[in-house]
Amino acid sequence: MTTRQRVADPEFSLTLQEEQYVRGIDGYRRVALSIPTLSVSLASALLAFEIYYLQHFYQPKPGIFVEDFIVLLPMIAGCLFLVCAAFALDWIVDSFSDAELRALNAMHIRSEGDDHRDYSSASRGFHARRRLFSGAYAIFVLCLSMLFFLLLSALPIFMKDTAVNSLARGGMIIGGAYFAALLALKMMTGNIPRRTWNTLLTFGAAFGFGVVWSTLSLLKIV
Repeated sequence: MTTRQRVADPEFSLTLQEEQYVRGIDGYRRVALSIPTLSVSLASALLAFEIYYLQHFYQPKPGIFVEDFIVLLPMIAGCLFLVCAAFALDWIVDSFSDAELRALNAMHIRSEGDDHRDYSSASRGFHARRRLFSGAYAIFVLCLSMLFFLLLSALPIFMKDTAVNSLARGGMIIGGAYFAALLALKMMTGNIPRRTWNTLLTFGAAFGFGVVWSTLSLLKIV
């Protein structure tokens, strides 16, 4: 059977119900696609501002001052923007119907000649997402996770004061790496058991307390 015959096979065609689903959800996908574009742009601008402020203006002092909030707000807002982008993209991938996944597989058959069946099944797991858009989705996930890590760890990485608590520096960097990996895992997998996620989130809560303590220590609030 030739590639063209296989692509034209009813297995890869849309039923009326599937076509109505694709048309009905298309508008929501367009809105969801606009969220990552705006979120990543704003998060990058906030990261640039935070690095500049830490390098040229900020000096930690005991107590709570306006300067501390100027450091914290870009970090928190930027991380939330990236979380919104991650969840929007994850929702888009999860919204693919089985027929659309089969169509993606048919496209790979046409271009590569190999039928990996990563898309033709109902699975939306790691291998399907790794190959999505010829790997562009996986590269974007990596870049998004690195940007998330830099935002969350900008304080210990870019602050000029070298006399601060080294334990707090290390704790915040490790916590930032953990949450960045968790964000990437969320975007690259769609079939992790709920119990596994609950375990990861439990560890995340512990890392979260560590990040909060490290932040307050670096800012000399505690």
